[in-house]
Amino acid sequence: MLSGLRGRVAALAALVALLATVACAALAAQTLVGGLRSQRGSAAIAVAEQVRSRINRLVQRLAFENADYAVWDELYQRMPRPSDEWSRVNLTPGNTPGRLTQAFALVANGTVLSRHRRSTLRTPESTRDDPAPAEALAALTLPEAHAGIAVPGGYPALFASHPVRASDGSGPAHGALVALSYLTSSLHPDLIQPGYELELAPTPRPANDAHLAWREDRAAATISIPTHDGRALAITVVESSVADEGLVWRAVTAVVAGGVASAAVAILLGVGVGWSWMRPFTALAEACRRRVDDESVPLPAVSGLLEAEVLRDALERLTAAERGHARRLGDALERERTVNAVHQRFLTQLGHEIGDPLHAMVATLQRLAAEGGRLPPEEIAATLDRALELESRLQEALGLVGSEAAAPHSGPRERSLEDYLAGVVELLRPLAASRGGSVVVAGTGRATLRPELLTPVLVNLAANALRSQRDVCVTIRCGVTTNGTRWMVEDDGPGIEEGLAVRIADACGRGEVLPGSAGLGLGLAVVLANLRSLGGRICLDNRPGEGVIFAIDLPTPGSESSVLTAVRG
Repeated sequence: MLSGLRGRVAALAALVALLATVACAALAAQTLVGGLRSQRGSAAIAVAEQVRSRINRLVQRLAFENADYAVWDELYQRMPRPSDEWSRVNLTPGNTPGRLTQAFALVANGTVLSRHRRSTLRTPESTRDDPAPAEALAALTLPEAHAGIAVPGGYPALFASHPVRASDGSGPAHGALVALSYLTSSLHPDLIQPGYELELAPTPRPANDAHLAWREDRAAATISIPTHDGRALAITVVESSVADEGLVWRAVTAVVAGGVASAAVAILLGVGVGWSWMRPFTALAEACRRRVDDESVPLPAVSGLLEAEVLRDALERLTAAERGHARRLGDALERERTVNAVHQRFLTQLGHEIGDPLHAMVATLQRLAAEGGRLPPEEIAATLDRALELESRLQEALGLVGSEAAAPHSGPRERSLEDYLAGVVELLRPLAASRGGSVVVAGTGRATLRPELLTPVLVNLAANALRSQRDVCVTIRCGVTTNGTRWMVEDDGPGIEEGLAVRIADACGRGEVLPGSAGLGLGLAVVLANLRSLGGRICLDNRPGEGVIFAIDLPTPGSESSVLTAVRG
């Protein structure tokens, strides 16, 4: 009888445990479903905000690209109707990797003069790849530069409009240059993260708050962004698929199986102890979820449970390491992207400066053959000048290669400034001897340097001074500062002509040589690219009749890089 009572008590305890387990499973399922739904809605709204932020950044980038062309002297001089051949080389979107612009349009007095695309040039009419009507493009222009979102002809697009002016801002505007980048499916992978679909539609007015809706259990978040005409573009982010409901049923099954296999007392004790033990891990998981959207959220302090403390410390180290890797990778990618763009400009300018005199020489030789070997002396003299100019360009290019090859690629290391400057003098000695000039250096102490980037900078600046006039004395000075080193490259030559000095300062301010800026010197492209990689700052002090001083401030390699800037004295 006692054993029967025990059995009944055990059965009753098991039944109570089973019912409690089922009740807990049902409550857990309901809570899990509600939590997943709320989390999915919040995630969709966050993704929509990210899309709007990325579109705004793309608008700024498109405006920068458009302004880079609109204040180009050569485009300004060729307005209002640049030739097809020139436009195909210099005004065709898509030729440069990484460019956002899909189509250019030249507009003057409310009329579209020409439209420039990758496959078609100088056709004012719209095409399948560029469907915006001409009158809609003309409506995007204003006397001043502006950019934003537009829906020309019902096609959502990023746009940027800028008056076509000379690079120094002089003279009236010769029309406006409009850049377009349509928000087509080709751009969507850059706008939306995996797991979501993007829908864009014009709306009458912008809305300040995000709107969340559900489409067959899929979260759909809508947020708007104003367009240039006072209306708005609705951005709707929809989950690609319904959340996995099997997760809920697996959780319920696990809870029920555990309740059936355990005694009532063991379940109660297990739930109590488990709740106490899992609380630190739950707090850590919640903090990690919040940290996805806000990096400033701290991990909670845990105590009394060694495993939770170890996990918290490991998460802190992992987060710090991931941030450091992402920052270093972003810095490296940005440096490589900038250097590649400057080198492309460098090669294009090298082709122009060598190709033009070469074509002229070929034409003269053809005339010489046609005339039976007789030409006026002045034409022969002009051809000789072009040949000398071509030789100068080739020598300058070979000098760039030589200075970069001579610099050891050993990474940052501490060096004696006297020894380093002596090596720079050796690189410049042949050029100085051929020009009747001299190179003087001054610098003491030790500093951490990157010779493979710094040497081409000093050699090219000094070489430009030596080529400016015979019998020039170039002085290279270096001093150690609290944050790095300061380098001075000065000469006692005639100085730089004012117009060219303005263009050099403008090129330094942008960090790259502008397209079509012949005469700035091929080495300037390498100088600016290397200084950007070094995180340096260059300052030009032009003293007509007395010489030129380039001052360069470099941070210690490994410290926070400063922004490349230029100041014209």
